[in-house]
Amino acid sequence: SGYPTETETDFIDTYNFIKNVNFSDIHPFTFSMRSGTKASKLKDLPKQIKKDRTKKLLVLKKELLNSFLVSNINRSLEVIGEVYSNGYTVGYAENYIKVYVLGNYVNQKYKVKLNALLNDGVEGSIKE
Repeated sequence: SGYPTETETDFIDTYNFIKNVNFSDIHPFTFSMRSGTKASKLKDLPKQIKKDRTKKLLVLKKELLNSFLVSNINRSLEVIGEVYSNGYTVGYAENYIKVYVLGNYVNQKYKVKLNALLNDGVEGSIKE
């Protein structure tokens, strides 16, 4: 957010569009000038405006992701274990949800029931 020609109305329209589409996750970042680009010839927005807009989008990102994760609780999904850390195998489900499963299942594909929010993902249990 914060392209030099972005008006407050443009930002609100973008924010509302993101919210209405109800993405599962977004990746907001603050625009920064790069020399030699067309934008570098434009008047940059004040840093505080860019910072505030990015902060609003980051809050929305958290809300969207949380809503998506909650909507998947009690579902069963296939996961591929990638890393073992602190007693959990961490992997990603077929819909890109980060899943934590107790035990070491690295480099294995398994079916998991999603039980509850945990850290930046969902805690699951392996379905036998």
